[in-house]
Amino acid sequence: MIATTLLRVSAGYVLCLLGVQFVRASRQTAPRARLFAIAFAVLHLAVGLLLIAGLYTQIAALLGTLLALIAYFSTPHKAHKKSGLGQNHLFFLLFVLCLSLLFLGPGAWAVDVPV
Repeated sequence: MIATTLLRVSAGYVLCLLGVQFVRASRQTAPRARLFAIAFAVLHLAVGLLLIAGLYTQIAALLGTLLALIAYFSTPHKAHKKSGLGQNHLFFLLFVLCLSLLFLGPGAWAVDVPV
């Protein structure tokens, strides 16, 4: 139960960080794309906060899985020069985290614990 809670909180934290990163990046986008970028960032923040709080965990995990897939396939596959890892690895790990939460449930200390 505690391991699932750690997965849930860490996935929510990463989604919130990505949401903040997308808000900052939306300032540099074209005016027509800015609304989409801000909506995408707000969705990341909302799903991340839901996962951290343990509210509607499996719905939030499903949305997190979809967001990670969208981000994975819309980001160029460029590897970092020193480590060889790219941002796509983060999106893949986030996809696996959210997919596991979808099947495992919320874990301990969640509001939507099944009875």
